[in-house]
Amino acid sequence: MEVRAKDHKRLYNLWQGMKQRCNNPNNISYKNYGGRGISYDISWEIFQGFFNDMAESYYKHVEEYGERDTTLDRIDVDGNYSKENCTWATWHEQALNKRTSPYTIAKACEGKDIDIRCVYARVESGWDLDDAINTPVGSKYVEKLGMTLREKCSELNMPYGVVHARIQNGMPVEEALSKPIAEFRYLKSLGKSLKSYCADLGLNYEAIRSRLRRGWSLDEAISEPVKYPTKYAGKSLSELCRNHNIRIATVKARMNRGWTLEESLNTPVGQKRKEADSNA
Repeated sequence: MEVRAKDHKRLYNLWQGMKQRCNNPNNISYKNYGGRGISYDISWEIFQGFFNDMAESYYKHVEEYGERDTTLDRIDVDGNYSKENCTWATWHEQALNKRTSPYTIAKACEGKDIDIRCVYARVESGWDLDDAINTPVGSKYVEKLGMTLREKCSELNMPYGVVHARIQNGMPVEEALSKPIAEFRYLKSLGKSLKSYCADLGLNYEAIRSRLRRGWSLDEAISEPVKYPTKYAGKSLSELCRNHNIRIATVKARMNRGWTLEESLNTPVGQKRKEADSNA
């Protein structure tokens, strides 16, 4: 008797999902399935074949765990989809078996001298797990710099995270290493980063940084008190914010950037100041 897909909708969708992962290069998961050579039993090319092998065990699993927590899983993550290599698993069970799950990566990284966050980022970018673990961080820059990128940053007293992000965004390596970083440009005059200096003195870092961006001198930005209106039309700033249905932090941040109180309260969140002016 022919099986009708509409009578087994979720089971049919799981079968379709499996085929998409294996056959469709445009599918977001293809690189981890078809792209790795994962396929399925030839009899599963049609839904009837898949149904004959997996339907009975599917409905038993659904009865115990429910449809939402019943997923198609492969016992050997490097093997194909087939009756012998497939089972039904909960989402939690499948995560533990997943080749690129945090659990799997964590186990593979045990005893290795590499940051697990780096390995996970590499795997998410399409690296093979073994390559992601065994390739030294920054090693691709050794030929160019004579050392790893992290070592070069340490030598130049540059924060590795900032330099790495610059390179990832397309900035040449030499420029990423030599271009001054706004946060650290005041080290010479202050003896520490601007953020640390503000924290030590109890100054509003965001307000000071905003002033400097607007052309204030360092002395002016630090010495001029940050002022917020304590009362306006007989109401406190927090009351005004509640009445205008806007967060007080948003209003303060806007005023730090030079907005008036009226602009800060009345400009919709996400709309730029000049847009508000042109719409007035």
